[in-house]
Amino acid sequence: MIDTDKYTGHIEGPWRIVCWERQWYIEGNYEEGQEDCTASEVCQVYGTAQRKDPTTKLIADAPKLLAEVERLREVIKKIKELSEGWLRWDERGIKMGKIIMEMIE
Repeated sequence: MIDTDKYTGHIEGPWRIVCWERQWYIEGNYEEGQEDCTASEVCQVYGTAQRKDPTTKLIADAPKLLAEVERLREVIKKIKELSEGWLRWDERGIKMGKIIMEMIE
């Protein structure tokens, strides 16, 4: 399991890929329409990376991916709580509860 606590304090998203003076950067903490100089640089991308490169896109989507992990953990937590209640029901409920518990552990 990923320890998302280690990301506390990261530069907030959304992040975007920009080119400035022929160098590629990923920057965050910006809002649409604001001047580029007010955004926070996340990293500079070297080598063959460019705006269309899948690795660069993955890095730029990191805040969205982290938010999705956190959202899904909450869903799993709620499903687990509900399925524990099913374990006290009839045979069908017990079977369903066990299947769910196996899926989320």
